Amino acid sequence: MEPVSVLLTAYNEGLGIIRVLDYLEECSDLINDVVVVSDACEDETDDIVLKWVEGGLPFSVSTFFNSKRQGRAAAIRQGLGAVQKDIVAIFACDIKPLGKSLQNLLAYFKDPNVGAVTGHPTLNNGTSTIADCLCHIMWQSHDNIGEMTTTKGKFFHLNGEMYAIRKSILKNFEDYNGLAEDAMIGHCIFKEGYQVLWARNVTYLMQYPSSLKEWIKIRKRCCYGRIELVHKAGIKDYPFYEIKHLDYLMNILRVSLSSWKFILVLPIGAFLELVCRCYYFIMYPYISQEREKILSALWKPSGETKW
Repeated sequence: MEPVSVLLTAYNEGLGIIRVLDYLEECSDLINDVVVVSDACEDETDDIVLKWVEGGLPFSVSTFFNSKRQGRAAAIRQGLGAVQKDIVAIFACDIKPLGKSLQNLLAYFKDPNVGAVTGHPTLNNGTSTIADCLCHIMWQSHDNIGEMTTTKGKFFHLNGEMYAIRKSILKNFEDYNGLAEDAMIGHCIFKEGYQVLWARNVTYLMQYPSSLKEWIKIRKRCCYGRIELVHKAGIKDYPFYEIKHLDYLMNILRVSLSSWKFILVLPIGAFLELVCRCYYFIMYPYISQEREKILSALWKPSGETKW
């Protein structure tokens, strides 16, 4: 397998970025070059990266330490301009890649028709809070739909924490310049006629918010981002482009029935999600007039995802 490029986007990742850096060293035979975009970090992230580079590495490393926060889509664009290979693995820095996930991720690109591949998370969350339980329902449902729609050839919603793409397919930055940049990138690749795959053998640990306040913060960002995608890409009835409404609801119900805790919290999550989606759907024409201000306000990562 030809070595590929790796792009890391980081914002205040002092607690966990070393996990990703250590993993890359373990997979050095798969890597040609690494590009790190530190997006105006206010903690020790930059120092950790510099120390890592100074220690000597078996692949080339390029670093960008931005003084002004620009958001993940812009950070990805910046990084894609510096990578050396067409196939690029993109990592968030608050995860822990597991086992041979990078090797498994890249193996799919032996097929020239594959344009992007994403993995699925193993949550570090327990089930002690309402938000914890909602996280498990959400991600298990997302995985089920990802697997189902990959089989049908309709999947494109990449998981932003860990995925790989053929960068040459992306032609216009504005096509994926938004809050749901992962879904937008996947859609850009999908509409060009390439396969976008969800892969069960690509796994990573991640932490989602355990408090309802922080969970709502992330859901607000996701809901706005998806509605923005609907408008920019002309997708009708997102997220039901993949499966029928009833199948979508039955999938969530099946996941919820696996635990009595999930059953209890499901009405809370469904209500909050519905309110959030309705609000941004109705307000989108007004919000889009002050888009940059809104993006700046919404793109505030939860501190509870850092571990």
